[in-house]
Amino acid sequence: GGAEDERGQENAAPLHLGNTSFVASSFQQGMLFHRLSDGHDHTFVETFHWHISGALDPDAFGEAWRHVVLSAPQLRATFDESAQPEPTQTIVDAAEMTTSQFYFVHDMDGASPDTVEAFVQQDRAQGIDFGVVPLLRISLLRLGRDRASVILTIHHLIVDGWSLRVMLQVLQREYATLVQTA
Repeated sequence: GGAEDERGQENAAPLHLGNTSFVASSFQQGMLFHRLSDGHDHTFVETFHWHISGALDPDAFGEAWRHVVLSAPQLRATFDESAQPEPTQTIVDAAEMTTSQFYFVHDMDGASPDTVEAFVQQDRAQGIDFGVVPLLRISLLRLGRDRASVILTIHHLIVDGWSLRVMLQVLQREYATLVQTA
């Protein structure tokens, strides 16, 4: 078994001690090829946007996202397209990850739907910086006392539709646990 966390729940033993590199899968290599040949960084970048009504603890929400990223090694992957003969991916050690690398809170009290939509479009246009791990970004827009929007921008190299659903289930569980123990 693994070590227990601050809530007394057993965590899985760490998968990696330090960074681990290996050849990218053929599917990932195909996406990397298209990214380079298309000439822009938003190829295979997905943006998901949803609204939250009711009380939300932004610190606990950020911590829940951190738990998600730390629990899934593929979310800590970075890719070296210049590696020869094949591109490689490196799973960054969890100890090197901080929430400030991917979670951003924006106070936008009273923002109109058009302003929020403009923010979503700007975030998507920004793409994903392959020099920064993880290849995802979460923006929490605080729109009022009991209203928020979440924007998740993520590269398809590290998540697909099935794993996104699982990731959001883990997020929901982690957030509920964090706010219950606070």
